[in-house]
Amino acid sequence: MRTTRLWARAGAVIPLVTAVGCGVLGVDGPDCTDIGAGSGVRLVFDTEPGTTYRLCAGAVCSRSGTGDGQEMLLAVDLPGAAGPKRVAVRFTGTPQDTPGTAAGPAVDERVDVTLDKWQPNGPGCEPTAYQARLGYEPGKGLFRKG
Repeated sequence: MRTTRLWARAGAVIPLVTAVGCGVLGVDGPDCTDIGAGSGVRLVFDTEPGTTYRLCAGAVCSRSGTGDGQEMLLAVDLPGAAGPKRVAVRFTGTPQDTPGTAAGPAVDERVDVTLDKWQPNGPGCEPTAYQARLGYEPGKGLFRKG
C-alpha cells in the first residue's frame, strides 16, 4: 500500500513540473530571448584595395579603414530613431591619394530609405529597433537587402 501512495503522489507532481517547465502555468506574454539591437543603417559591400569608405545616414557618419578587397560591413547607429522614418543615406568610396594627385570619390551613391521595425527576440519582445539593411554593387548602386 505504501508504494501505491508514493507513486500516486509522484504521478500528480510530474505533470505539474512538466507544465511549469514548459511555461504553461502562470506565464503572461511571449517567450523572449535576450538579443540586443540598435537602430541605424547597415551596409555590406565588397571593398576595393586602397580605398576608404564613408557611410552617412542623416547627419551621422561612419568611416572605414582602407579596403583590402574583402567584404565589409559599415554601420551608422541612430540611437534616437523611433518609428519607421525616412533617412537620407550617402555612401562614398575614395581611393587613397597618390602624392601629387587629388583623387575624388570613386563611389558616390545616395538614396532615401525608410527604417523598418526589427524585433530580434520576436514580436512583443524588447528591444525594438528601426533599421535599413543595404548592399552595394558597382553598376547596381545601393539596394535593399532583406
